[in-house]
Amino acid sequence: MVFSESVDTVNYLERELKQRLNRNDILAVCAKSRNRLRDTIKANFDAKYKKERRNDYNIIITSDVLAEGVNLHRANVIVNYDSPWNATRLMQRIGRVNRIGSTANAIHNYMFYPSDPGDAIISLKKNSLIKLQSFHSALGEDTRIFSHDEMVHEFKLFNADVRDETDRSLELLSEVRVLHDTNSALYRKIKQLPPKSRCARVSERLNLNNPTQGTQCGATEASVEMRLGETLPCTVSYLSSPQKKAYYLVGKTTRELSFLEAADLFHAEPDEKSVPFGDDLQLHYEQVQKALAQYTLDQQSEVQEEKLKIGSKDNDAKKAAAFLREIRPLFDDEGRHTVDRLKQIVERGTYNQLADALNRISKKQKKEPSPSIKILEQLEELDKRYSQPETPTATKQVALTTADIILSETFI
Repeated sequence: MVFSESVDTVNYLERELKQRLNRNDILAVCAKSRNRLRDTIKANFDAKYKKERRNDYNIIITSDVLAEGVNLHRANVIVNYDSPWNATRLMQRIGRVNRIGSTANAIHNYMFYPSDPGDAIISLKKNSLIKLQSFHSALGEDTRIFSHDEMVHEFKLFNADVRDETDRSLELLSEVRVLHDTNSALYRKIKQLPPKSRCARVSERLNLNNPTQGTQCGATEASVEMRLGETLPCTVSYLSSPQKKAYYLVGKTTRELSFLEAADLFHAEPDEKSVPFGDDLQLHYEQVQKALAQYTLDQQSEVQEEKLKIGSKDNDAKKAAAFLREIRPLFDDEGRHTVDRLKQIVERGTYNQLADALNRISKKQKKEPSPSIKILEQLEELDKRYSQPETPTATKQVALTTADIILSETFI
């Protein structure tokens, strides 16, 4: 595979190589010939080609028209006759050959750099190296593909020993799926649990590690408290409303948990049994009420933040309405009707996007004044888009809602 960004260079290389090497197995491909040669390219260079493979060509010279969207992995040598300005393009070129299904033991990548005098002016080599190094630092790489100056290493993103929240979420989903497939009766029983279901658990049976690693039976009370960050007894509550779902851990303090933190605490082995609340039942009620109180406080805070956001949008609406009042005298009666309709929609606050669009027109008009007919065309387009019957979701209401207690567990 020989790549060049210039079609003239592709034609030059084809001509010179055929003459100097006296070979007829060289295929040149550019944008004009790609579709015509599609089957020829696949038959000679695609390792996944379903029809009869051919060996008519061993060298393909191409522009970047073949740098993406095609399999070329019967080849195992890549020659970059010029260094692409876009470092991503280099990786795409290599990706045509370095693919699953390649039978080559090794893939060789050769780079032609610009001359030293030319590179001193355009700094192509330096800029390409900087861009590629940023990819390596962010994503990891185990092979140098452009220069021996590249620093490559395995990044944690590709380290199977490193687990993140996505991995743990997938494990939990897999566990639920297995339960559904192997014990549908228990799955339905769990699904039909009534709201406000509660239980007490012995803290020593608390799973201190990842759920997939099994329960740490016999854990000391001190280690349990360290895991929870609370004194015992303490309660985990799952609260839900149409606006917000949340998990709270309540002991000497009250704090919100992430879903995965709560899942770790709720997780139990099949042989674990609940225990009577005994004297701790009243404490359980009190801790659940503290969770509800914290839920209300958190929701009030979120509502206030949302009101501030809406307030900023109100300012945008006021600016848009002022712009419409300012330009209204420029138009005839029909144009004024369009302006009036848009102004009503803006003032109702139905569509924040409309106010944003009008403010962009206003800002552009101040920098580069346009004829009134051009402005009216833009307003008519907005009028067509937004002068529709309002839907229930067009406006966002900000209100407090009461949370339902779904589940709660007290560790004693």
